[in-house]
Amino acid sequence: MRILSGALAAALAAGAAGAQDAREAFADRAAAIALDDRCGFFSTPERAALEAAWLQSRGVLLREGRTRAELEEAGAHIVRRMAATPCDDPQALGRAAVVRGAYEGYRRLSSMEFPGDARSWRAERNLTADTWPLAQAIDDGGAVFGLAAAAAGVELSLLCTPPTGATPASAVIVARAAQRSPGLHDPSLGGLLADPERPGWVRWAPPEHAEALFWANRRQLNGRSARFAFPDAARDAIAALDPREAIRIDIFDGAGRRIARHYVEVGDFAAGLAFLAAGASPAREAPSLGGAGR
Repeated sequence: MRILSGALAAALAAGAAGAQDAREAFADRAAAIALDDRCGFFSTPERAALEAAWLQSRGVLLREGRTRAELEEAGAHIVRRMAATPCDDPQALGRAAVVRGAYEGYRRLSSMEFPGDARSWRAERNLTADTWPLAQAIDDGGAVFGLAAAAAGVELSLLCTPPTGATPASAVIVARAAQRSPGLHDPSLGGLLADPERPGWVRWAPPEHAEALFWANRRQLNGRSARFAFPDAARDAIAALDPREAIRIDIFDGAGRRIARHYVEVGDFAAGLAFLAAGASPAREAPSLGGAGR
């Protein structure tokens, strides 16, 4: 599993990585982010690359069995430690120089794979009319979900082939409502309850008592295929979820009958978004590495 550990460029060229690498990457990136929060070391794309690295290492650790509380505590400890480091400290300047130098190679990457437990996200920076900047193949490739190129930029979309004879009319993303259910939900109660419609790889799914619904706001039919577009709020909600859980997408016909159901692994969706942002043109000039804290 590739993660962004150590210097960004070195990590991008790395092959398989273990939990120790992920722990080091998490701590290293968290420290750099904490310094940037105070000292303003990085441009917007450089910061996005840093956050992509942090999010991916965090995802690896969560899938290895670490809890969100443990990682939040570790992150808070790093922030406190970095708070005592002056912005003009040689080690702080050296850390920032490594990140900024590595970013030059990182931003030239045209694509990147973000593997999860069962599914992967693929990010593509070179946009064309048919490009999916961030996509996950679902149902053995029978459908695609993610960010798709659109006239106004990109939009969260599902492309699928409904059952023969069925005409899809609407679709809804069902996700865990994090404010009402802050923890992961196991609908099988540890494997006791089977659901033939839920794939075996889905361990954590939206709880019935705390579902966040995002209805498609646009539908496009092309022969047997259907494409649904969803609001930006759905993208933001998915990015905030735990990488170990899944969302589902239900599709209905004109009579309100459900005709299809798809599951999507959250995985490193947020890291993929950050990867795309890191390839953008700088939104602001990076301040001097020796600049004053903020």
